[in-house]
Amino acid sequence: SQNYVNSKQVQKSGVSTIDIVMDYSGSMYYWINEAKKSMTAIVSQLPAGTSVGFRVFGHDGGNNPYSPIVAKVKSITKKSNGGYKVSAATPDYLGNTGGSCSATEQIVKVAQNDSATLLNGMNSVDMGGSTPLTLALKQSVDVDFANMPQTFRKKIILITDGGENCGGDPCAYAKLLVKQRKDI
Repeated sequence: SQNYVNSKQVQKSGVSTIDIVMDYSGSMYYWINEAKKSMTAIVSQLPAGTSVGFRVFGHDGGNNPYSPIVAKVKSITKKSNGGYKVSAATPDYLGNTGGSCSATEQIVKVAQNDSATLLNGMNSVDMGGSTPLTLALKQSVDVDFANMPQTFRKKIILITDGGENCGGDPCAYAKLLVKQRKDI
């Protein structure tokens, strides 16, 4: 994430509409502070006039009718670079397995850049369980960008530790999106 921030990629594409999509799933427990630092740095680089939204996924939004996922972890060890290695994490659902796999929510609607609202939204979200990464990307396109014409370019900035565990395939979705939508 620091390479993205340090190289100021957010400014390079000339895109005036951005949706930031951030992972709040259980696997982000040790990384959420780094993710928040990255988002803060990205928001500080946004050019004036940029429209920005904020969507989260994997969180515990309080409106989830299912029980959360619990990870059975064998061991957690600290790496020399300051990160953590989680060994033998296996999901164990309590109740309906559809639970947090439906957890994605638009916290801040795509609108004129208001960094205070974006950062307050970022700090208002609780950690959750599963990682419906593909669903969050689809919702960013189908909901957050729904009423915007395809005549101008849009960007999704995804902040995640990378794992989809709700049956989606984010790479396949991204490839399909690139073929179908030249504006994103």
